[in-house]
Amino acid sequence: MWKVEELLKIIAGFRIMMRVITALILREIITRYGRDNLGFLWTFLEPAMFTIGVTILWNILNFNKHGFPITAFVLVGYSSGLLWRHTIIYSFNAISANQALLYHSVVKPIDLVISRFILEFLSVTTAFVFLCIVYIALGLINPPYDLFYIIIGWFLMAWFGLGLGLLFAALSILFEVVGHFIQAFTYIFWILSGSLYAAEWLPPNIREYSLFIPTLTNAELIRYGMFGNIFTPYYDIAYSVVFNLVLTLLGLYLLRVAHYRLEVD
Repeated sequence: MWKVEELLKIIAGFRIMMRVITALILREIITRYGRDNLGFLWTFLEPAMFTIGVTILWNILNFNKHGFPITAFVLVGYSSGLLWRHTIIYSFNAISANQALLYHSVVKPIDLVISRFILEFLSVTTAFVFLCIVYIALGLINPPYDLFYIIIGWFLMAWFGLGLGLLFAALSILFEVVGHFIQAFTYIFWILSGSLYAAEWLPPNIREYSLFIPTLTNAELIRYGMFGNIFTPYYDIAYSVVFNLVLTLLGLYLLRVAHYRLEVD
């Protein structure tokens, strides 16, 4: 009987959390994009426009020395890169910008981070799928080779973004100085992340160490799902899962510490 009552409490708490997160997402859309003109459509038009702009630039520069289809390579690299980068940037100030909402007992710091993560995940994913459909219809890229690898890589990349989002959201409360380095970190890591290069381009001795970057594995999975056997993919799914799990647990722990800091202050 006790276990049933506890289970019902957990289910009730989960339902409350879902309602809070839904309300926070709607509030974030209105706050960020407003109610007029295109409004919430900007949630996926913004990443779509960015990806299209970079694709045009790379095609003008004729960056195809490695034999990859330029349009497809840019679409995969920049879309998957935006998935974790936007999550980090918008999660970083999620708590400080909405600290007044924490006076409501049902709103927790984790709700603020998860709501922004879900919004970014939906917007970037929608933009990626939309551009894939349009590009395929126009004959600019070939249909995906294997959707399974794309889905696995995409969700691992999203999970990585959530883990870092939780971590940086907590650090923004615990250490104010982190705010001065967040932009530099995202730009530097963007270069290292695998969004701009494939593992097979690297010398073997460098490639061995580069695979310790989990986002490279995730990007390689998505690229293999898109391109198939036109290149040799290098990835370690188990390592990426373990890395994301540790990162998420660390982020959750520090977020709990940050929440306690806010309550004390």
